[in-house]
Amino acid sequence: MADLERTPFQPQSFVEQLMMVAGDPTESGHNWEHIEIVANAIEQLHPKSKFIIELRFFQKFSYSKITKLMGYSSKSVAWYNVNKALEELRCLLLTDEEINDKYG
Repeated sequence: MADLERTPFQPQSFVEQLMMVAGDPTESGHNWEHIEIVANAIEQLHPKSKFIIELRFFQKFSYSKITKLMGYSSKSVAWYNVNKALEELRCLLLTDEEINDKYG
């Protein structure tokens, strides 16, 4: 039997990515409910918005790198699209019943 090479865990969803970014779930100071709400809202974004948020905040791409990858004409276009995606996310979060029930 051949040795199986262990590969690192690759998160498949934004919930898994956020959980990895947030750190150890046993540590205090993490509000996992909020992380799950934000992750679920990210999953509802338009695919382009979701991709741009993934590039900027999960893969830590610079605006220059996003500009190149997306074929934008300038960094200001990348900045505009990142902020447009964040606004879309904000609107989703403001209309989320769980958030409105808890904080509204």
